[in-house]
Amino acid sequence: ASEFGLNARSGLEIPENSPRLSDSDGIRSAIGQGTNLFSVSQIARYMTAVANNGTAYNLTLLDKLKDSDGNTIEDYSASVYNSIDILNTTWASIQEGLHQVALNTSAFKGLDLSIAGKTGTTSDWFDLMFVGMNPEFVSGVWVGYKENKEIKNHWSIQSARVWKNIIGEWIVNHYYDEDFNKQFPTCETVLASPFCQGTGKIAGLACPKGTMGYWKSTNLPWCNNYELTLGYNALEDDDE
Repeated sequence: ASEFGLNARSGLEIPENSPRLSDSDGIRSAIGQGTNLFSVSQIARYMTAVANNGTAYNLTLLDKLKDSDGNTIEDYSASVYNSIDILNTTWASIQEGLHQVALNTSAFKGLDLSIAGKTGTTSDWFDLMFVGMNPEFVSGVWVGYKENKEIKNHWSIQSARVWKNIIGEWIVNHYYDEDFNKQFPTCETVLASPFCQGTGKIAGLACPKGTMGYWKSTNLPWCNNYELTLGYNALEDDDE
């Protein structure tokens, strides 16, 4: 997480809360739960590194400082925070998974823009977030209260739809060109298949199938139904 800059402020020239890396429950922490605490700008920096294959930047709100004659006094181009050395096939796997998330999110139907992205919520429903990206941009939205309390009617609010209505449609209508609709390269090393609800592995023919999952071709944990049968037998034993 620290390689993506998730242990530091993002670099924005405005007050920003310090992030917190989870210090308990390692398994859940690895998938973003636990006691992790990040702002939308910090998550956006992390997603920027995913979008560009491994370069994490110090973010900036400024472009250039010029005098009254148009001469550049200072250039505020984003500086590199860290470069993450991971195989391109691994980046492609992650990008494809995030792209499929967006493709299967109903909020984006009809949006003429190719994106990848991910929603996020806190377990107490204090925060809703969506960060969207493609090879040309990363942007995010956060929904919540300044007072840090449960969001009313949170079940009816889709952070992805908020992102689409504010950011996605603005890009399409006001800042749209061929570059902004670029897609990530097709990843042929990713298998898309439903997961088995009993074992969490890739579902076999006889498995009870869950939602679509995405796996690298070098790591395909197929369910052979044997483990699933053991699970059912254990449940039957408990009933007895």
